Amino acid sequence: MLRFPEITMSRRFDKAYRKCSARLQGLVEGAVHDVVNNIRSSPSQASQHYDRHAKIAGVLEIDVSGACRMLAIWENGCLHLLDVGGHEVVPRYDKGKFFVDSRDRRDVPAVFWPEGPDQGLRFFSSSPSLAYSQFGNEHSEEWLFYLSDEQVDVLLEVAVNSLDDLKLGHELSPICIIGGPGTGKTCVLINLLKEFLDAGHVARLCQKTAIEVYSVASLRYR
Repeated sequence: MLRFPEITMSRRFDKAYRKCSARLQGLVEGAVHDVVNNIRSSPSQASQHYDRHAKIAGVLEIDVSGACRMLAIWENGCLHLLDVGGHEVVPRYDKGKFFVDSRDRRDVPAVFWPEGPDQGLRFFSSSPSLAYSQFGNEHSEEWLFYLSDEQVDVLLEVAVNSLDDLKLGHELSPICIIGGPGTGKTCVLINLLKEFLDAGHVARLCQKTAIEVYSVASLRYR
């Protein structure tokens, strides 16, 4: 399927995106959807909707949420995603990083297009639940922006191995994620759920009512 525009990402963006919590990943995808829709509406004027990086010509500064920014370039029919993170992502991004990232281009997941896979259950996109439209929960103690390095390692190990087994037609073996209170088990499980849904698999998460309240904030139904 030929999609317009072409979308690519740098290794730096991929690493930062994978470290985002599932809720924040959904907001990043929604921000990309908005950029894509602006490009489709008026390719020559799309860049005017966004601030420009003060020190690097052509780099767009895109609001993801109240506390998150994304950097990208739009040129020659391609939207190239450079980096994503908190407010500090903009001032810390320099010409050296741009030189590397502008030449490092890899495919993005299908969910980065507005017409991405729809399994009935979707995380935040460009039209999130009105209850969270202001993203006020970012300032609450329960909001998690990024997974720790250890959580990302666990997430990727389980996701990569399990998705590879599914591609080969193997049955999945039970996996236990163990940790004390506050170690991020629920966050890892929610991100795993998103990994499977984004890959086009039917996946469900069984949980206690108290945890369901936290999880529902990450999801929306169509």
